[in-house]
Amino acid sequence: MNITCVTTSKNGLDTSVCEFAGKKLTAKSRHGSEFALCRQLVALGCPDGALIVTNPAGAELMRFPSIHKGAGLTIQEGREGERLAPFSNPAAKLLGDHQECTEQQIAGEIGSDRLRAGKSEPAPVSARAA
Repeated sequence: MNITCVTTSKNGLDTSVCEFAGKKLTAKSRHGSEFALCRQLVALGCPDGALIVTNPAGAELMRFPSIHKGAGLTIQEGREGERLAPFSNPAAKLLGDHQECTEQQIAGEIGSDRLRAGKSEPAPVSARAA
């Protein structure tokens, strides 16, 4: 099942909005609100599929191939800038190192395929998309 979300950015805060199962979901983050939205969708029992991110005008900005894999990711900031990383959940740490290894593998899989250009648009090159 593919889900489309609208993402906006204002005053350094990204906001992603979509509807699922009759509910309006909103996620806000400095970076990666789409991943926070994926976590909400998974928590509501959304079947896996692509998350299609659009701007308010409806133009496709990016596409994440898996909502479920996206739920395990986040954007971390560091001295080198932003990077795609496994989502750190204290409850998940109780599962042990095997779970963490799996999250690292997922980050690599989706990170290499994170951005795909829309049908008629070139791949995004902004700092937000990097």
